[in-house]
Amino acid sequence: MATVHVLLVYDLVEGRLIATDQFSDSGEAMARYAEAEREHLRDSKVEVVLVGADSLDTIRQTHASYFSERMSLEDIAKALLV
Repeated sequence: MATVHVLLVYDLVEGRLIATDQFSDSGEAMARYAEAEREHLRDSKVEVVLVGADSLDTIRQTHASYFSERMSLEDIAKALLV
């Protein structure tokens, strides 16, 4: 099974994801992560995280604090596939 790489950009003040991007290529994921880190370098209210796992389900379980209880897995998948 291929690894799913997901970039999460989380607003700590609002308590919500402000961006999610999914990548199958680890090099592309790392490049986008570095770009997002630079974009938010001076913003202590935003957290940028790159995670990898075997599925979106696993990411939701292992990084549950980033996902609202109101967000279904379908909503997350739709956000990632846009």
